[in-house]
Amino acid sequence: MTSAFYGLLLKNIGEEIGNENIDLQSKKLFYQLGKLKTLQALEMNPKLERNARSFAIVLISAIYNASPEYIFTIEKYTKKNTTIILTGVDRYLRILTELEIAQYVTFPTLLPFLQAINDTLEINCEIEYNFNTSEKENEAQCIYNFKMT
Repeated sequence: MTSAFYGLLLKNIGEEIGNENIDLQSKKLFYQLGKLKTLQALEMNPKLERNARSFAIVLISAIYNASPEYIFTIEKYTKKNTTIILTGVDRYLRILTELEIAQYVTFPTLLPFLQAINDTLEINCEIEYNFNTSEKENEAQCIYNFKMT
């Protein structure tokens, strides 16, 4: 439902004000969502440390609640350096592809989300990533490798 809402809203933006505006709106939405989820995490745990580990905690809790089909692998988990691999079907890529507007959006769409976590926690992590897709059972399987240092 959430991904359909996202995709349909972006499609309407493209139809109403031009496809060149789709990416900016996608980035704004994911940034605002990342900020909201970080503030909610801080509200639930005001003593949450502000480092690369807390970055991972916020990311995993937010994504797991929205996309439980992702598999999370934590390769490194320290205060200064955390590496997470997410594997699974990207619902947002799927809906944008179905609606034939994926070419107007910068992938991975999660980058503004991650930047919002970083900005809201005020930890100044550098975010490195690899993003790959592969076809598996007629679905775009995505592999995200995020490193926060």
